[in-house]
Amino acid sequence: MDMAIIRNLFGNTIHAAELLGVDVEFRKMLEQKSKYLAGYRIGSHGQLLEWDKEYKETEPQHRHLSHLFGLYPGCDIIPDTPEVFKAARQTLIAPLSKRSTNHSFMPLRVCKVKFIVFSFYLCK
Repeated sequence: MDMAIIRNLFGNTIHAAELLGVDVEFRKMLEQKSKYLAGYRIGSHGQLLEWDKEYKETEPQHRHLSHLFGLYPGCDIIPDTPEVFKAARQTLIAPLSKRSTNHSFMPLRVCKVKFIVFSFYLCK
């Protein structure tokens, strides 16, 4: 999640600086540093990994959403990144197929809605 937040912050800052025509040097520095941020990793089941490597899940139905920050509320998991976008979809399948009553139920629904909107409007 930390890399996704930083990636989102850098991207928004770069975009704002471009729109406003300010902070050229700072923008260039952020663009350079962005290249060194760790990317998303995909697990053996096609899912987006929550950690830097794949670990055995002790509670497969227990879902954290931190690794989906780039989908929601972030904006860097999009159809333009097809492998990561597909992995995010795979990550959403299992928890949404269960009748979850825990605190992550609504954010999971929001992620699914955002995924459907992206798929419907941007993947044609």
